Amino acid sequence: MPRVLVADDSELDLQLTRRALRNALPEWEIETVVDGESAGREIREGVTPALILLDFKMPGMGAPEILAATSEELRAQVPIVLFSSSVSPSDIARCEALGVREYVEKPTDPSAYADAVTAICTKWASG
Repeated sequence: MPRVLVADDSELDLQLTRRALRNALPEWEIETVVDGESAGREIREGVTPALILLDFKMPGMGAPEILAATSEELRAQVPIVLFSSSVSPSDIARCEALGVREYVEKPTDPSAYADAVTAICTKWASG
């Protein structure tokens, strides 16, 4: 069963993301983590996901540090999407240089949020 890893420190955002993922990818396993250290550990030691949604700023480690600690092989193999609230263009460029395939800004409206997650899945989920 394909697996998606979601790393986000906001419980509300995790709830919205899980709900949207269950609708968009009903056959997929959804793994969530709430801090950067757990995200890095899950990426390094867990079952390789088929898709990663990564918040930019989290306790412990942020997206750039998580990406830098992730193998180049995995970054090339697995689509990593930066799904975060407003991130500066320089931070986006830094993450893209470290393997992020796309930046998607989190909408504040729950319906638009679900649509954004569905669009990510449509574009990047191959399973």
